[in-house]
Amino acid sequence: DFEYSMGCSSECNWLLTRSPGLAPNVCSFSSSEGRLFIRPFCIDGVPQSTVEVNRTKLTSDETTELYHGDCVVLGQNLFVVQTRPEAFDDLSGKIPPWWGLTTESRNSFSSEIIGPERCADPQQVEMAARALSHLQRMNLESDGVARLDNFMNRGRYLAGHVAEANRIAEQLGLRCRGHGVATPKLELSTVSLVLAEDVPNFCVQLAVNKQALALWTVEEFTAKLLVMRELHSRWLADQSGFRLDAKE
Repeated sequence: DFEYSMGCSSECNWLLTRSPGLAPNVCSFSSSEGRLFIRPFCIDGVPQSTVEVNRTKLTSDETTELYHGDCVVLGQNLFVVQTRPEAFDDLSGKIPPWWGLTTESRNSFSSEIIGPERCADPQQVEMAARALSHLQRMNLESDGVARLDNFMNRGRYLAGHVAEANRIAEQLGLRCRGHGVATPKLELSTVSLVLAEDVPNFCVQLAVNKQALALWTVEEFTAKLLVMRELHSRWLADQSGFRLDAKE
C-alpha cells in the first residue's frame, strides 16, 4: 500500500508543471488492497485545484476509487489510468470530447470556421490546428470543455453568416468610400484580453485589399447583415431597376 502526493510543490512526490488553476498541492493517490484511489487536496473542505474523474468534478476531500481506463483531469493535465496490461475500452465518454476527434475530423471542423480562402493555404490550416490544440489544452475540465464546445459551434454558425454577407456584398457591388472599386471583405475574427488564456470572443473584421478598416462586435455585424439582407431582397425583386442610395 502507498499514498503519494501530486502538485507543483517541490514537497510533492509527483510534480506537475506549473500552470493556471493548479495549487502547490493538488491531490493524492493511494493504494489499498490492490485498489487505487484519488483524493483532492482541500482547505476547509474545498478542493484547491480542478480535479475531475471521467468528466465529473470532485468537490470534497473524500477519496474516489479509480479503475482501469478512467480519465483524470488535474487543471490542464490529462491522465488515463492503467491498472492492467489490457488495452483500454472505449474512452469516448470519459475524455474531453474534442480529444476524441481524429486529425481529419478536427481539421474538417475548423475548416468550416476559417473559410475556403484560408483553407487553401497550408500554413493557415496548420496555424488553425495549433490554435485549436492550444484551446483544448487550456480547457480540459468540464466547464472549459463546455466553453470550447460553445465557441466552436458558435464559430461555425457565425462563419456561415460572414460568408453570406460576403456573397451579398459581391452581388450588390458594395464598396467602401475612399477605396475605389475594390470589394470589401468580411472576416470572422476573435478578440481576447491581453495575456488571457480563456476562450476568446468572436468579432467581424471589415477589410479592403487586406487592409483592416473596422472591427465589429457580433451584435453590430448581425444588425448590418439584416440591412444587407433587406437590400439583397430588393435587388432580387428588381435587378435592373435596383439603385443603392449612398446613405444605405
